[in-house]
Amino acid sequence: EFLVLQLHSLSLSLSLSLSLSLSLSLSLSLLLLLLLLLLLLLLLLLLLLLLLLLLLLFLLSFLLFTSLSPPCSLLTLHSLHPPPPPPPPPPPPPFFFFHHFSLISKIL
Repeated sequence: EFLVLQLHSLSLSLSLSLSLSLSLSLSLSLLLLLLLLLLLLLLLLLLLLLLLLLLLLFLLSFLLFTSLSPPCSLLTLHSLHPPPPPPPPPPPPPFFFFHHFSLISKIL
């Protein structure tokens, strides 16, 4: 009878230790899974933050570029209104000899 009690006690302690080990293993695996999900969430948040930062940088550079550029550039001005034709050259002055000749003819 003593042997049966010892065997029963041994079986109980074995089942208890197995149960504890199984629950510990299960809790560790759940903890690991939770940690992995948390890490994934953190990575996703970091990626979203990076994307937001890039978008902000793009918008800032776009606004800076548009504010620094003149409202009407020369290229658009040229395409909208063709440049006016150059003024005609002034008539050449008469020759000195011709001028004197006309004076001489007036005198005569």
